[in-house]
Amino acid sequence: MTTSARISLSTTQVQIGKSYLATATGFLPGEQVLFSWTGPTTGAMGMFPVDSRGNTGVPSPILEKDPPGSYRIIATGLTSGRADSAPLQVLPAP
Repeated sequence: MTTSARISLSTTQVQIGKSYLATATGFLPGEQVLFSWTGPTTGAMGMFPVDSRGNTGVPSPILEKDPPGSYRIIATGLTSGRADSAPLQVLPAP
């Protein structure tokens, strides 16, 4: 297992009303990972458990209440304190 966290997004741009997948690696097996975002708005997607290999993931819909703009998606291990973030550009709905 790696000793540092890493988050990966299935895309770097997503339209409001669409979804993307955020996956995180490098956490402790069984640890809870908090997925959150910052940008024009802030919030949390929730906490998700890590599998035996130190990986977790969450499908994340982009809702109309979040305006278009530049965001950072963050994965934070609640036990290890490991964290990583990735940029996501939210585009207007079609």
